[in-house]
Amino acid sequence: MKLAKFALACDGVRVTSLEQLKEHFNLLDILEHYQSQTLHRWLRSRGYENELQGVEAMTATTDAEILNALCGVFGIEESKESIQDMLESHKDMQEKEALEAEKEALKAEIASLKAQIQTLQSLPPPPPPLPA
Repeated sequence: MKLAKFALACDGVRVTSLEQLKEHFNLLDILEHYQSQTLHRWLRSRGYENELQGVEAMTATTDAEILNALCGVFGIEESKESIQDMLESHKDMQEKEALEAEKEALKAEIASLKAQIQTLQSLPPPPPPLPA
């Protein structure tokens, strides 16, 4: 059965050839495609058997090892240090974005609580208790 060819999104470009992949090789995009098996399907659909065999033979387990191995498969020169630095920077950015999202959620919750307090303060006072 013939596989349908599809473009691989890499570095904001729809990549359709190995040359384009090498030209627009983005470590984070490639890592995501590897982990989702999209890279495997793309290589298979395009008939890049040598690269597919290289990807399938990888035994790396950490993101840094995976990226280092992928760079080797595709002939991309990238130092282990720069890969590690990029991964740490990406992790820091993700943590910062998560904190910003949490901050915004807390701001919204505070605004909601303030509105509830204002509503409660604007209610008339309860009637005095009846004498016994």
